[in-house]
Amino acid sequence: MAQHSKTCVINNSEFDFISRLVKQHSGLVIPRDKTYLVESHLSPLAATHGFHTLSQFICSLKKHTDEKMAGEVIEAVTNHESMFFRDKKPFEQLRKMILPRIRNMRAKGSKIRIWSAACATGQEPYSLAICLLEEATSMAGYDYEIIATDISAQALAKAKRGIYTQFESQRGMPKELLHKYFIKLVDSRWQVNAMLRDVITFGKQNLLEEFVVPGTFDLVLCRNALIYFDDATKRVLLEKFRLRMNPGSMLMVGSGENLTDIPHKFAAMENAHGVYVL
Repeated sequence: MAQHSKTCVINNSEFDFISRLVKQHSGLVIPRDKTYLVESHLSPLAATHGFHTLSQFICSLKKHTDEKMAGEVIEAVTNHESMFFRDKKPFEQLRKMILPRIRNMRAKGSKIRIWSAACATGQEPYSLAICLLEEATSMAGYDYEIIATDISAQALAKAKRGIYTQFESQRGMPKELLHKYFIKLVDSRWQVNAMLRDVITFGKQNLLEEFVVPGTFDLVLCRNALIYFDDATKRVLLEKFRLRMNPGSMLMVGSGENLTDIPHKFAAMENAHGVYVL
């Protein structure tokens, strides 16, 4: 039976090993000032595998790390923080600028495809789906589809269930939309309704690996994810996204992410922060 891992401050060598392991398998970069997060997130995993200390666990990883164990480490250290309509402004831009632009490019009867490329626990794609459904009049005559992917199997499982605590469901979600698109469960949690589920397809995607998502897209969102990659990886990802985007389509990044110093083939969309046009 596994024993609980004791509090353990890892040394620089141990941190560097975990950092290299995570970057090798996911492309994600862990800054040294996040050592405390590595410790707090990996300690329960060490305990689960029967280790008394985190250092013992890392020593074992150094001797042998298979794909399954690497995946567990990445699951543990990956940030799945999210909320509905995060930052608000991008969703206003979606309604007022991005969707009208896409409609102008795409003939009625065609399918508009959107990719949420780091969807975490699902709040972003569900927010996108609500925006599309709320624009039912202007979207009349168009079919649309949202593909939502993430590297974390645990986060995707939660996203697919579409069940959120009272705090999660109200965080960023206007009350009227919560009651319109969610079902209140007996334990005060809220579950997304069928209207939202029907618009979204969830799947696992490690952005470092070959893209398994099918087809091309009119809008790709990779918000608050690029900050975890180094510049070389960002350049690779931007080119991979470009190859999966239709001419004139758009890429949306996070409010704190700047592509100015990274070579790419996108143009900043005028009067739209964080939106780039192909």
